[in-house]
Amino acid sequence: MIPTGSSHDRIAHLENSDEISVLYAKSALDGSSEAPAAEDEVDHHYICLVKQSNGLFMLDGDLEGPVYIGELEDGEDVLTTTSLDVIRAYTDSRKDGAFALLGLVDSAI
Repeated sequence: MIPTGSSHDRIAHLENSDEISVLYAKSALDGSSEAPAAEDEVDHHYICLVKQSNGLFMLDGDLEGPVYIGELEDGEDVLTTTSLDVIRAYTDSRKDGAFALLGLVDSAI
């Protein structure tokens, strides 16, 4: 179970989890395709939208660091019009259907 403490506690838990490491390695070995080299150009990568200090940032697996998207009002979450526009731009650009979306939410909601 992931601790409910600070974000640093949760990050440390995920980074140091033997269970996640084992599951990741098993999934990688069970896959049906060859993993590309880290420096190879690929068509698929992750994009993550996060809120930090009332700013909306995009983490893109093809880029070196976070991209500032815009300011969020107090109480707004990452599913605002601004972030939904970013999501729509990606889904609209992938007419081949090669797009997956995952939301990590508080299960208490």
